[in-house]
Amino acid sequence: MLMGIVAGINGVALFVSLLFWGWLWGLIDTLVAVPIMMIVKTACECIDEPQGVSELLSEK
Repeated sequence: MLMGIVAGINGVALFVSLLFWGWLWGLIDTLVAVPIMMIVKTACECIDEPQGVSELLSEK
């Protein structure tokens, strides 16, 4: 939760991500879900096409 706050990721998007990755690969990948979301958010901010995804993942 702290990493999500520091990265500025939306809490609901982070929770849905935890549920999805936990369902897909189990308990171990729930630990990796937050860094994966941080990578996706950063990549979407840097690329022009998926700016909408970046805005959905953003806290503000």
